[in-house]
Amino acid sequence: MNIKYRLVLLIALVLIFWKASSHFNIFESDRQKSESNIGDNTEVIKVSVYYEALCSDSRNFIINQLAPAYEDLHEHIKLDFVPYGKAKTHENDGKITFTCQHGPTECQANKIHACVLDIIPEQRIQLKYVSCMIYDNIVPLEALERCGKELKIDYNPVVDCLNSNRADLLLRTYGIQTDAVTPHITFIPTIEFDGTLNVKLSLVLKDFRNVLCSLYKSKPKGCS
Repeated sequence: MNIKYRLVLLIALVLIFWKASSHFNIFESDRQKSESNIGDNTEVIKVSVYYEALCSDSRNFIINQLAPAYEDLHEHIKLDFVPYGKAKTHENDGKITFTCQHGPTECQANKIHACVLDIIPEQRIQLKYVSCMIYDNIVPLEALERCGKELKIDYNPVVDCLNSNRADLLLRTYGIQTDAVTPHITFIPTIEFDGTLNVKLSLVLKDFRNVLCSLYKSKPKGCS
């Protein structure tokens, strides 16, 4: 086989592989667009959880109701944690302080939760961290450290947040959000669906999954 013929054959092979690659990329692009469109059409309900770090009812709801339901319905839930509860915000001479239903320890724990939510953007990790801490939040800093190590997350940025005025500002904002709920919150935890209190709270706290599933226009697989 002469050199000229070999060169022509090589060029032909290169062209064949190039066209095959282009063909594959077109289908790959179409597949990605299709997957993107599926995600865009996913029905999502915003679930706002108004809670306190040392509240046993909050702990029971987050661990026994919210977390299991989220595992099956995470693609259809937008979590919105609001760690404030029945706290009160006080501002004097530019200084922000708080009083909390379960004392100063709960104020510290609420601030830690607020900082965790501020620093960690992924809601799945937020839920894991909050669930871990609220399981035993009696010594808030120890809970922060223990859960950070369990989840392999650097908790030092949260400590820095706690020791700055950032924590006060975050908790104050959660207080404003809590006080804006209508009708006024009288029980903690309180759960909103898409910004409304349209379901009897006792039902939500007892059977969160079924209540949530009843609100979807098209039932997700996690509801079956």
